[in-house]
Amino acid sequence: MSKAYLRANAEVALNEEPHVVERQCSDGVWVLKHKHTGRTTERTTEQLFDAYAVGALKFQPRAVRGITARPIRQLSTLSGDKASKEVSAAKIRLAYARAGTAVAASQTAIEAVIDEVWQSLKPRPVKKPGWVSVYRWTKAYLASEQDPATLIAAHEAKGNRSARYPDDVLEICHEVLESVYLTLERVSVEHAVSIACGKVRRANGLSSSEEQLPLPTRKLMIRLIDEIPAYDRHVARYGREAARKRFRNSTKCRLTDSPLQRAEMDHTRMNVFALDDVHGVPLGRPWLTILIDDYTRYVLGFCLSFEPPSCATVARCLRFAFMPKTKLREEYPDLKKIWDGFGIMQELVLDGGAEFHSDELDQICFELDVEQHFSPRKTPWYKGKVERFLGTLNRSVSIAMPGKTFEGILDRDDYDPKKHAVMSVSALKHVVVRWIVDVYHQKKHSALGCSPAQMWAATVNPHDLAVMQAPLRFDAIVGGRAERRLSHKGIEYDGLLYNSHELGELRRQLGDVLDVQIRFDRSNLGSIIVLHPERGTPYKVPCLRLDYAEGLTEWQHKVCKRYASNKLQEAGDADDWLDALLEIADIVEREVQTGKRKGKTRERIARWTEGRAAMAGVEQPATPRVVAAVSEPAPVARTTPAVRRRFRPVFDDRQARDLAKDSNVGAAVHE
Repeated sequence: MSKAYLRANAEVALNEEPHVVERQCSDGVWVLKHKHTGRTTERTTEQLFDAYAVGALKFQPRAVRGITARPIRQLSTLSGDKASKEVSAAKIRLAYARAGTAVAASQTAIEAVIDEVWQSLKPRPVKKPGWVSVYRWTKAYLASEQDPATLIAAHEAKGNRSARYPDDVLEICHEVLESVYLTLERVSVEHAVSIACGKVRRANGLSSSEEQLPLPTRKLMIRLIDEIPAYDRHVARYGREAARKRFRNSTKCRLTDSPLQRAEMDHTRMNVFALDDVHGVPLGRPWLTILIDDYTRYVLGFCLSFEPPSCATVARCLRFAFMPKTKLREEYPDLKKIWDGFGIMQELVLDGGAEFHSDELDQICFELDVEQHFSPRKTPWYKGKVERFLGTLNRSVSIAMPGKTFEGILDRDDYDPKKHAVMSVSALKHVVVRWIVDVYHQKKHSALGCSPAQMWAATVNPHDLAVMQAPLRFDAIVGGRAERRLSHKGIEYDGLLYNSHELGELRRQLGDVLDVQIRFDRSNLGSIIVLHPERGTPYKVPCLRLDYAEGLTEWQHKVCKRYASNKLQEAGDADDWLDALLEIADIVEREVQTGKRKGKTRERIARWTEGRAAMAGVEQPATPRVVAAVSEPAPVARTTPAVRRRFRPVFDDRQARDLAKDSNVGAAVHE
């Protein structure tokens, strides 16, 4: 997985038809040319991103050339072990290449970078790389638009270490750079190369055939330019004041000069007690995850959930930030403004939480070339912008809302937030979205001099917004992993069968029985992702029993299997599990209606019930099967259409067992 840009010559698939982005007209309309028929299609930027959001527009992978300038295969961390030697070596080279982009292409500067990076690596390699190797890594990294896949090394074809050009040619090139390139006219490199070639030809006209000098190339000129300090180059071509602004530095904060250069993420607990959407029972204070852009102060993503900070909440926030928010107005039609901020950032600032040190997040950041920065322990000012925003949001949303909490127990006196709570979970999420889009984004920011929405619109070029080349691959990275056998029945995972026409075509091409890698979402077993055995291409495959599996978590599936097995004295099938799911839902509902549970038990029940609205509209079987020897009271009105309730995932087995005991289903989840 790598970055993709909407720009000229980009190869895309529009409605499964291959196209090439030809150009953008003066009115902002893009012209796409069909690769086979030559017919042109016109689309606006908004239409193209809308098509990308729904999967109608796909960016085709480009040919990646490695360190030796030869085409390489795409790095597929999905089908291999993340701790493999190939991935580990590529990560180390990436660290050196990133550091090499900030210094001149000289031996002294690169060797200093090597020492610095080598000291910071943990675990520290035994041997340091050579400066020529780091130079080649940096050059390949920049030439490929900073694609980490180019750093998959091939140790053959070592570079030539002897000088290819005599001193006379180098002297002419340095003179041209001094008098032509390093001027306020800011001529191109090609123009400087042409002037240098002309002077070398003039010198060859006055020399014998044995003393002819080779003509300088663009590669030589760029190498000589890179040897000049970046600050000196900028002073000569743009002026001292422009160079001072561009290379400004502060010992107290990290400065940015463009959108999506740096983003900060953090969690907080809302200062409001939320109610159950159906019964109005106080459930607790939900968690809020926020991702904010450093330069524009624009909020890129958020996640509101009763689930404590985890890899799942971080992944949901990142996916919301990476994708265009085209469906938000349909979900909240009363929004007055649009939420148009999205894209992949260059740097991501995090704290030391365990959820930020997961293998999944590390792989996502590596493949998308997102540099992770971790603030030191107990230093919130290292990501002060998101910390300040979370405080502002909490105070603004809860300032006059019944059910708010206070700074401490002594501040609230006789006020009980649980008794005064009136805001449901869905309504609280609606309020947070409206406050971000219609209030915070539109209000003048003291540090910007304008609103975040105005700053985003004025500084963001839609052509430079980096998006995920394959969003399905993102889902595959953050999901669980397993190996299964593909046959005519499809793929069986945990007693459920998955199959599709794509898998049938795969069997017809590679064989009737295949061993494949699968990725599954623990919060929804309605579908899995199957990887192509050779290319690693992801395929989304639905479950053959969507009436049971859609919206069901892996943990709930195990609970239903145990619950049905205890009553039937056998493993059962999907029909038995569906009946068990509905019976367990009735038990949890009775617990919510009583409202007697307190503390952690109430919060665990909140995590079960917060996703209930998402399951609305899923039809139940017209005549549910009757299960004998039921120890619990029979559910009421089982033959009438009802709302199946989807539960949120519970990742901690200890919490799951406690919840099961509180809900009288302890026998079903007993390990």
